Amino acid sequence: TIENAGSIEVAATSSISLGQRPMRDYSRGGSAVARFGSKGSNPGQFHEPIGISVINHGNRDTPVVSIAVCDSRNHRVQIMNRFNGHIIHTINIPPAPAAMLARRPSKLRTLFGVSPSLSGLALIERDGLMMAVVADTEGGRVKIINIITQEVIGQIFNDHVKAPRGVAVSPLGHIFVCDEDTGSVSLYTGWAGSNHPHGTLDTTLLLAVGMSGKGNWEFDKPTAIALNSKGHVIVCDSGNHRVHVLGGIEHGMAPLRMFGAKGSAPGELSGPQGLAVDASDNVIVADSGNHRLQIFTEFGVPIQLWQGAPGESDTMLRPTCVAVDHFTGE
Repeated sequence: TIENAGSIEVAATSSISLGQRPMRDYSRGGSAVARFGSKGSNPGQFHEPIGISVINHGNRDTPVVSIAVCDSRNHRVQIMNRFNGHIIHTINIPPAPAAMLARRPSKLRTLFGVSPSLSGLALIERDGLMMAVVADTEGGRVKIINIITQEVIGQIFNDHVKAPRGVAVSPLGHIFVCDEDTGSVSLYTGWAGSNHPHGTLDTTLLLAVGMSGKGNWEFDKPTAIALNSKGHVIVCDSGNHRVHVLGGIEHGMAPLRMFGAKGSAPGELSGPQGLAVDASDNVIVADSGNHRLQIFTEFGVPIQLWQGAPGESDTMLRPTCVAVDHFTGE
């Protein structure tokens, strides 16, 4: 049920040249309970936030929850207090060199008309170390960064990773990546290697599936990826206006089901940009072109729409990413 989802944080944007880029916090019932951020480059401001993650430093009884946001055009990740938006850490990620940008595929575009600098984001804590797994779309690689020292401790770049958009980390520590250019979903050992000490990062490619296209089980600009409690891999297929559900690692990420089609009716999508999975395996989709969040069961049945109350000043405008706070239980 939706009641088990916890609260949902949304980073939304209106357009490249107009409007604020606020962070909004939604309760289980779908009403906005907090909002912070605006367009700009100062601490706590955003310029095209595309990627969000939530992590609990405490426990369920005493949660200490932080939100991390890929502040794409400011070339940084901002980590902030989930309750008041105060900045805790900032990770600065330099823009890609001009020579690298010249090799970028010209077809890469988002709903906003440009390809993002940074996009997907996941936070992980291993052996007391806080790390950020960041999709450096502009740089054509995934970077794993120590949050405290800002040291890049590992990178993923290969034939399957040329313009990464979404990243996810499994409970065991495997890293999943979806790529806008290659149309593939790839899996890496991460921190789950049995031949490595606990906490040691391994970026070995284990498996890659998918290709670019409009056909069944092909991806057109996949932009986000998430995992459910069964280990299934959920992929936001933006260009095809749909969501893919793939089997887990033990099933080779084989196709299970697809749902969604272009349109604005319940169950239809328009250029979705982000998704997340709640504690009941419901799938929350940032239905960007329709200016709403849409919630589906794990089998693709639409069960709720969130568009903001009519007349509210904070009604959603092109939400780009969504994360579920499993820790506070709000």
